[in-house]
Amino acid sequence: MASISSLLKIGFQRSACTSAWRPYTLSSSLSQGQGYPIPSRYFSSSCTRGSRNSVSQLQNAFKDPSSPFYLEPGTEGPADPGAGFINPEKVHLPPVIMSLTETVNNTKSPQTRCATLWLKGDGNNTSITYRFDPTSYYEEIVNWGDMDAFQHVNNVRYVRYLESGRIVWMYHLALELGGPILAKDMISGRGVSLILKDISVRYRRPVTFPDTLLIAHRPHDSHPTHFSSAGIIWSYAQQTIVATSDSTLVWYDYDRLKKCDPGEAKRAILEKKIEMLSNSSFPTK
Repeated sequence: MASISSLLKIGFQRSACTSAWRPYTLSSSLSQGQGYPIPSRYFSSSCTRGSRNSVSQLQNAFKDPSSPFYLEPGTEGPADPGAGFINPEKVHLPPVIMSLTETVNNTKSPQTRCATLWLKGDGNNTSITYRFDPTSYYEEIVNWGDMDAFQHVNNVRYVRYLESGRIVWMYHLALELGGPILAKDMISGRGVSLILKDISVRYRRPVTFPDTLLIAHRPHDSHPTHFSSAGIIWSYAQQTIVATSDSTLVWYDYDRLKKCDPGEAKRAILEKKIEMLSNSSFPTK
């Protein structure tokens, strides 16, 4: 951890002669400067007066509580200029949203997580009453590079987010169907698993960086060889649903490369799950 004197040396490099940024040679005093490269030009007569003023201003900034360089008495500054980077998402999101995000992340009971998410408002003075499988909840942090020239997350990215959430849900479904070995096989394309037949996405609101999204799914409309899966993408920053989707998943035998009936036992487990989640509607607006 660097002391104020170290920070002064860092600040000295940046502000001592701001009007003269140009290529420079290192002074022979480098070995005496604790590893900080000090341009020899900084010691020229034309720069000395400005250097004193800049150092004085920097010292005052360390003492001013309203300054971003403020250091409380008895504390030390960062070890280097890049340390202490603030997560822009935490700056962007209001405290109430961050608290809600942390509640969802830290809650171990899927039932409690599900109940918490039901109570979130969608920005229109209503509440989410659509019941999704709590084992499908998957959070995706929006990256700057997810956006395109139209200044919002590219439409294709939504499909990728839904894909990741779908695989998370599929893994947990497989755990219920046959345990960890079956779960590993299902997400590895071995034996009887699932394959995506089609997907539709309804874009409701643009998403921008920074944001964290919650993806959730629920199965419905089961048939012997296929069933449908509804999905939503929820924005923590906007506190509303930003996209909905519906897809068809087909039971597929990857060893024989053809669709199949997974068997009565597996279908019974899936249909029981569908029945439990069927007491609510799916957002269509």
